[in-house]
Amino acid sequence: MALWDYTRAMKKRLIIFLALALLIALAPTDQSRAEALANKLKGRILLQVESHGEAWYVRSKDLKRYYMKDGAAAYSIMRFFSLGITDADLAKIPQVLNTTEMKASASACAGNALADRLKGEILLQTEQHGEAWYVDPVKCRAIYMKDGAVAYDVMRFLGFGVFTRDLETIPDGGQVPGADSTAQEPSGSSASDVSCAAPVDTTRMDIFDAHAHLSSNVSVAQIISEMDKAGVNTTNLYSGTPAIASQYPGRFVTFVDTPDSPQPATWFTQGQAFATSVETQLKTGNYSGIGETNLRYYGGNNYPPGTPDIYVPPDSALWLQLIDLSAKYHVPISFHFVPDNDAANTAFETMLGHNKDAVLIWAHLGFNNLTLNRTVLNDYLLRYPNLYLDTAGSQNMQNPLPQPNSNWTLLADASNNGQLNKEWKQFFATWNSRILFGSDAGGGSNGLERWLNYSGDVADGATPNAVQHWTNLLANLESSAVQNILSGNAKTLFLKEQPAPYSYSVASQEQCYALTVSSDSSISDLTFNSTTHTIAFTSADSNETTGSAVITIPTVLAGGSFMASVDGQNTTSQTTSNTTSTTVSLQYAGGIRSITLTASSTP
Repeated sequence: MALWDYTRAMKKRLIIFLALALLIALAPTDQSRAEALANKLKGRILLQVESHGEAWYVRSKDLKRYYMKDGAAAYSIMRFFSLGITDADLAKIPQVLNTTEMKASASACAGNALADRLKGEILLQTEQHGEAWYVDPVKCRAIYMKDGAVAYDVMRFLGFGVFTRDLETIPDGGQVPGADSTAQEPSGSSASDVSCAAPVDTTRMDIFDAHAHLSSNVSVAQIISEMDKAGVNTTNLYSGTPAIASQYPGRFVTFVDTPDSPQPATWFTQGQAFATSVETQLKTGNYSGIGETNLRYYGGNNYPPGTPDIYVPPDSALWLQLIDLSAKYHVPISFHFVPDNDAANTAFETMLGHNKDAVLIWAHLGFNNLTLNRTVLNDYLLRYPNLYLDTAGSQNMQNPLPQPNSNWTLLADASNNGQLNKEWKQFFATWNSRILFGSDAGGGSNGLERWLNYSGDVADGATPNAVQHWTNLLANLESSAVQNILSGNAKTLFLKEQPAPYSYSVASQEQCYALTVSSDSSISDLTFNSTTHTIAFTSADSNETTGSAVITIPTVLAGGSFMASVDGQNTTSQTTSNTTSTTVSLQYAGGIRSITLTASSTP
């Protein structure tokens, strides 16, 4: 070999050696490879090709695999890991009738943000009978899964082959309740031991921020970016404009502004001219409400009791005229009022009772920088059926007790992973149809920092991960209650959408079944006793109102008619049945009521 050829060969070997060394040095660890693989395969059905084609589902939330032994196991996984979805949102996701259509279809992931966000998830129709759909993670198209057998066949058809060595890098999630088709009921008991209560996954729920602010030091593009990162679909942007809302369709609603600056409150000093202006704007149909109006406001470190920075008497003629416009144009009116003064509170009561057709949103859970009191809030909600609360601002008040603005300390229980403590959990559950999620991003002197920390932790002076604070806080409520607070109530009040029925998954004979309750009341704490075929739940509405509920029960759970009782007293109800379900309708007096339905016969 010539010297030149030898030298060239050695250089080539040296380059290859250095390249291999660099690849080894930069190679990911086994753990990072495993995490990358799990992330790549999340939501997929994996088929173990080196064995007997065993099927596994990789859950997106925890990146663990769950064994689908047979149809019963597939059905239990379908129910246990499902997310509720409204008919309107399901309609936004492209659907296929069967696996043949799925195979022939093109991917919809790039052009459908909702489908892309929910790919790999199992969805239950909350407004129907709990029908289940699987969103294929490759095509982002939904396919209907009628029952366990169909679910098993569909999910195996859409399965992705994987070697055992790769499969075993993904942690095994263990047994899903009810997934063992050989499980037997305890001896001597007819009650099912299957748990159908799926964990609430607030990270995948629709979020409507009912209370945020446009500020001069934050661009709308920045706000959209923060909303996307936080998973917020729509925001009520105070001080926003119809032009902004039209520029970003579906992302913003806006209210007629009631400006404070310069002091005294600009809107109040304008008098009748302002009321005329508000009506002119509402007539355009481009506004979803009026406010947020500061009626009694303490700013900075000025805590009540004392002299508020702003005080507009709630029973003043001009403000009551705006209340009447809320009723006339069927839009909510929101306000900031701290109830720390007897005379002001008397005027406040006059305002609340002024026009029962107005929709009133009391911002900041009513108290803001005054210590929260759920007993007082419960009393107001019981007495005023048109009164709602929003949560705005509370996440920024984390001073330790007994400082007056220590409200997060009151709501969250550090020993319960930052979720609602027992007392506040009961309050939020009881009144879930009367509370709206709001962040107050953009509000206050740290408005910029609140937006910067909307979905992260990049700025001092504001609580980090503001939206996640609330989704974590509410995660120990029932799924339908959380969805009402995070988006459903805002959609009803601002967008005039019909409220979604409450959806529950209940157990009988080792299977899970969907049961729904349609009501304008807040519904909570539903239970089903599979031995006595008794359904019980709590209904909450204001006193002096009449509540009603329509309960749809799969026929397999109970046949024939039902006896209904309210607070232990028998009451009249109507029962209708078909081959698939039984529907029970009843009315009851307002207040917090215990409703019980007992089947007169069993299937």
